[in-house]
Order: sequence, then structure tokens, then C-alpha cells
Amino acid sequence: MEELTCCISLFHRKIQNCTARRWGSNHRRISDQQLGAEYNLDVTFSPEWEWFNVSRPLEYASDLDDKLVVLDFFTYCCINCLHVLPSLHQLERDHSIEDGLVIVGVHSAKFDNERVSSNIAAALQRYDIAHPVVNDAQLVLWRRLEIACWPTLVILVRFPGKLCRLDARRLVLSDSGHHRLLVTDNSGAVLHVIGGPTAGFLDGKLGESKFSSPQGVAADGDVIYVADTENHAIRKVDLQAGLVETLAGTGQRGDDLEGGGVGRAQVLASPWDLCLVGDRLYLAMAGSHQIWALFLRDGTLFGKRPCPAGTCLRVAGSGQEENRNNSYPQRAAFAQPSGLTWDAAGARLLVADSESSSVRQVALADGAVRAVVGGARDPTNLFEFGDVDSAEGPARLQHPLGVAWSAADAALYVADTYNHKLKLVLADGRGFSCRTLAGSSRGDQTGPLLEAQFNEPGGLLAEPAGDRLLVADTNNHCIKRVDLATGTVDELDVRMTRDSPDRPTQAVTSSATVRSAVAHLFKSRVLLSASGWSAAPAGPFSVPLTVQLHAPPLRSGDAVRLRLHAQLFLCSPAGLCFPRELTFELLVEGDD
Repeated sequence: MEELTCCISLFHRKIQNCTARRWGSNHRRISDQQLGAEYNLDVTFSPEWEWFNVSRPLEYASDLDDKLVVLDFFTYCCINCLHVLPSLHQLERDHSIEDGLVIVGVHSAKFDNERVSSNIAAALQRYDIAHPVVNDAQLVLWRRLEIACWPTLVILVRFPGKLCRLDARRLVLSDSGHHRLLVTDNSGAVLHVIGGPTAGFLDGKLGESKFSSPQGVAADGDVIYVADTENHAIRKVDLQAGLVETLAGTGQRGDDLEGGGVGRAQVLASPWDLCLVGDRLYLAMAGSHQIWALFLRDGTLFGKRPCPAGTCLRVAGSGQEENRNNSYPQRAAFAQPSGLTWDAAGARLLVADSESSSVRQVALADGAVRAVVGGARDPTNLFEFGDVDSAEGPARLQHPLGVAWSAADAALYVADTYNHKLKLVLADGRGFSCRTLAGSSRGDQTGPLLEAQFNEPGGLLAEPAGDRLLVADTNNHCIKRVDLATGTVDELDVRMTRDSPDRPTQAVTSSATVRSAVAHLFKSRVLLSASGWSAAPAGPFSVPLTVQLHAPPLRSGDAVRLRLHAQLFLCSPAGLCFPRELTFELLVEGDD
């Protein structure tokens, strides 16, 4: 498939009021088969908008469960939009609705002529566009989703599981429901998409590799280690080489409780999270209720057992599903460990042990397993769960899936998944205290910490400075940010835009000149709201854009507030056009 020249945005807010249903390859009507449940993207199609290639206006609501949804924002005169069409057609041929792909066109007109329904209908026939298309004539959805250019493909993030840092500027997200990884910058702009959209088990180039519901991720420079959970494997992604390879696991669930094999010869059972400590990778092996290690270089286990590079073996846990603490690691037992973090000062792993609703610790010197918070005294009792902070009695959690240690403030943060909260655990003279940090009830709400809402948060990342947490809010299909300094929660917009120009800036001089440093200007206009005043660009549109304001005489002491509204189409040499609407308020005062 040829490389697409387009902008790509990935969103995660709640989709409402749009239904997509299966259409056959030999006709252009939607049939009656529904596709599933609600996504988490704020897309609302207005009831008065007109639809094409469907028998009625579409509504999302509950129809896009387990589907990869692509919204194609286009206008039919745009040459790059036409260049994208063969790739979209190929995607539809290769991946049907049954395979999990849904494409919906959102026609976002540039010219007045392109808003006319009959003209859009003719263009769809001319270019053989058979998937559903909606006419967003006034660019309502375009503005709401902050679309930047034609064409833009919007892809929905689904059930993020875990996240980690590559470095101070880049994040890695496991987009588990789409069987892929996303590498983003700190603003959420996507730099790499690895794997997806369907499940598989395939090494090779980044764009050709396949994963199956990946969860835990850990990074070392430009190398990402992945717990490929439903492939029962550990994968390595080398961003510099552009390759994916399998380090351990066969693609099939194994029942080995000891390990010791090297590389792909060693079977695994549902690895759920990873923690990189030096030259070994620790695994939360949920399927066998154990903690394992993968040696990236030659080493020894507990200073005794030699382990050549590539060896993968048990560190702690008998394999029995229990909440059993013990100084002998082989006699200890876990119950579906699902989250790992590393306390370097304490030389210990901290484990979210989900089925015992507890947090446990493993000493890396000798493998001794001890309790931290939650769980029952009886190691066979896995039903001692709840939502209780330690100030009110013995702390109780409910199926925690994520933990993050912050060395900056010696604090442990817990994703208390089924309580839809984040908990803070601190050491005190009696052991550990536990209290609710953020979250109130199941929902999707930002704002103050104890008013915010999560829906089964599953992954946590504590920023090194100790001032912020990032949360994979799994059932809300988003990444939330917890600002510990301000005590607020907001969302990280996951998106990717290619070839975006610099944001236009303003400079006001005595001649009231507004300059915008862009590559090219096209079909732009400037509107001025002030009686007796007018605005006109100086000569042909050029860079910088100079707008002359023509004004009646002002006497000393007179003042007028101007509202200058610019509608600009900024086009790059590559042919991508970025609509911009800018409003400036200028206070102009008369002088002698």
C-alpha cells in the first residue's frame, strides 16, 4: 500500500448518536446487522445532517464494539483526499466489517459549491465511494474534534491497558483492544503505530507486525518490551531498526511452572505486566499466578543459579492461586498478578495481585514475598475485598491491576480497578497506610481529584518529578492525567498530525498590521466588526500576511475596541491545507 499523505488523529471520547451497520460489497445500503457497543469519543452527528450510501441517518450508541473505526474527513475537490481513496478501498477489500474495520466518511466542504448535497452525491459515485458518508457542511464536527487539514483520518483508541516512558519526551501506550502499541509525545501526538488493527502473532517490520491484546510495556532507550498477553509471549520492539521480534513464548499458552528455557522455546501463560530492572525483565505471569524473570544478559538468580542471556524462569510463586506470603519464594503464592513496579531504594518489586485484591512485595535479593495492603489473613480466602481506606479499618481493595512507585515522594500509587479509584499507599511506623487519592464512582469525569471519575483504570505511570500520574482509564478508552500539585484530573488527547504548520501568531504595530507566518495562503478573508472601520489584505495574499486597517480619524483620548476575525486556509508545499479561524481583539487609541 502506498504511503498516505494525510493527517491522522486518534481520539477517545464518547461516541454518541451514530449507528454503523454492515454493508455488502455488491450494494451500497446498510443491512440490519448491528455492530456492538459504545466507544468513548465525543462524536455527535446532528440529526439534520444528510447521509449518503445508507438508507437512514446513522447513530453510534451501541454499534461499534470490537471494531476499528476510521473517520475520513475529506472534501471532494482535495487532490490528497483523492490520493487516500485507493488506500481506503484497499483497506475495505482486505478488512471487512466482520474483520473489525468500519470506515465512515465525513464530508467537510471547503467551497460553497461542495456543501450542495447533489454535488456530493455525484462525487461519491464518480470516485466509487461506497461506505457511509455524512455531510458536515458547516464543519461542526471538524471544529469539535480540532481537525487540522484535509484529509484527516480519525482512529478510535480502544481499551488502553498499560503505559510507560521511553524518555522524557515520549510515551508508550498499549492500545490493547486494537492489538497494537502507540508511541506518543507528551502532548499525545502519535509518533509510531506498531501492530493492529487485528490480532495476530507475527514478527518483522513495525507496520507488518501483529500482537494479540498486548498489556504491559517497559522501555530502554528506543527498545520497547511488550507483554503480548493473548499470544503468551514477550516481544521486543526496536524503533531504530524498525523491527519486532519474539524473546520468549510460542504463541500458545503453556503450563510450565518452573521455566529455565531460552528464547522462543520457553512457553508462557498470559504475561500481563513487565518491569525492567537492570538487565532483567520481570514478568507478572497472570496465567500461572507467578512472578518470572527474563534475563537479557548473562546473570544469576539470587546470586546462585546461573542464567544465560535469554533464560526465562520463575522467581516467586508456587503456581497455586493463593494469597500466601513466605520467605521462601517457591512456597509463596499469588492470585493473578497483573501489575508491577520497582522500588530501587527498597530493592523490591511491588505487585498488584488482582484476584486476592491486594498489593504484595518481592525482595529481589532472596525472593521473599510479603504483604503490603489488602487481602485476607487466610491465604486461601480470595474474597476479602472492598473499598476501605486504612483510617477506617483494615484497607480493602477490589481487583487492582496497576501499581506505580514514585521515588520522588516515596509513595506507591495503586489503580484500584473495580473500585474505579486511585489509592495512595505510604509507609508508616505500623506498616502501610492506604487512602483514596482520586476517583469517586464509576464514570468519566475530569476535575478535582475526589470528584473525578474513572472506569476500571488498569495502568499507571508515576512521572519522575513526582508531580503527575498518567492513568490508562481502560473502559473510558482514554489516558487521564492526575496533577498532584493542583489536585486535578484531565485527559491526554491522543492524536497524530503530520506536516502541521506553526501556530499563527499576532504582532500589532502602530499601523495595526497582523502577521501570520505560514507557507501559503489560499481563499482567505479577514472580517472586521467596528463601525466605520474596514480591513483589507495588502495586495495578493503572501507570507507574511499583512492586513491594513482603514479607520476614521481618532482624536486624543478616543479609543475603540476592534474585533478582527480571520478565516485562513494555510497550505503547505506538500498540498495539505489547514483551515484556521483566528480572532483578535485590538484596543486602538487616538493620539495627537
